[in-house]
Amino acid sequence: GSMNAIPQPFEFWQDRRMPYVETRRSCFGRTCYKSHSHPTFSIGAIDEGNSVFQSSFGTAQKISASTLVIVPAHVEHSCNPMPNQAW
Repeated sequence: GSMNAIPQPFEFWQDRRMPYVETRRSCFGRTCYKSHSHPTFSIGAIDEGNSVFQSSFGTAQKISASTLVIVPAHVEHSCNPMPNQAW
């Protein structure tokens, strides 16, 4: 019989035709990242689960499915799952 592939916790994707774009896809992620910034703007879309978004330009916000987050370049931020949850 065939086995179903288990999704990796996250994966990065780039295409040489668009060197200015990098994507990260997380599946049922629990990985947490320290506050950080990027040299370009970032777009995040949550399609399942809940998270806490924190940045240097506002208070912590609980975000969930259907949320789109846009972070300007060089703005420190973090976006991590709620405690004991995956997203």
